[in-house]
Amino acid sequence: MEIKEAKNVVVSETLRSFSFKPDTMCKTPEEFTLELCKYAQQNHLDLVITKEGMLPEFTIEGIEYTASRSFGRFGATVHCEMKHPEDYMPPEMSKERYERIRRICRVCNLCLLPIIIVCMILAWQGIGLPLVLCLLVAAVNIGVQIWWIQKKA
Repeated sequence: MEIKEAKNVVVSETLRSFSFKPDTMCKTPEEFTLELCKYAQQNHLDLVITKEGMLPEFTIEGIEYTASRSFGRFGATVHCEMKHPEDYMPPEMSKERYERIRRICRVCNLCLLPIIIVCMILAWQGIGLPLVLCLLVAAVNIGVQIWWIQKKA
């Protein structure tokens, strides 16, 4: 697996879905549309609303999305998902290769926490080297994710 291919998969995955906290509760279709427009303006995105409502449809940079909202303890959250994610795979990559790299990235992220817990148990028993190595890997992983988020902003 090349780093460039993994990066392309991560970029495609970040386009697949995103969410944000609106300033209002989006109780009407007009408020929902306004909050989507505010989000697009703040992130310098080309937004076109194709269907207004409480489940609006829109395009960002030519990619079709649908939006929904959920409510939690700290207010509303708007969740946006790509309507046709299968159409937005990196063009130079086959579907099988894309899915394989996508699974590898997901497994790596899921395994990080259990590995840290095992290393902490080993450190508690007096074997400290695995914990140091694991924390180093976790720090690099978090640093790359922060860098990626800042690069997108």
